[in-house]
Amino acid sequence: MKSDPDRYLKVFIEEVLRLESPVQSLMRATAKDVELSGVTIPAGSLINIRFAAANRDERRFDNPDALDLDRPRAGGHMAFCSGKHHCLGAPLAGRELHWSLNALVDRIDSMWFAEGKNGFSYQYMLRAMKSLHIQFKAK
Repeated sequence: MKSDPDRYLKVFIEEVLRLESPVQSLMRATAKDVELSGVTIPAGSLINIRFAAANRDERRFDNPDALDLDRPRAGGHMAFCSGKHHCLGAPLAGRELHWSLNALVDRIDSMWFAEGKNGFSYQYMLRAMKSLHIQFKAK
């Protein structure tokens, strides 16, 4: 990404959102009996729609577990849902990511995870790390 931020930054942001969506799922209850792929889901059942699974669907994304800076249609993920449930804050989140990462690329030479300080554990329900310790070398 550092070699050509104008080319790679947008795709990097979309790939990170696809791989580490802030909201991983959506809970809903069925209002009536529903048949899905030959399985009946009774009315009143609680279902969990997994955006995280959709974002790693190999039918949609080649090599779905990899961060690919040359991925075509990198924005075709469910990080912010879609349709009438699309997150109203998605454009703001995208701009914040763009400008903060752009500033980071402009100001640091290299960065790495601080040795022995990261447990890489997540908060309950959201894909937010409890803490992340990094070190860097400024330009």
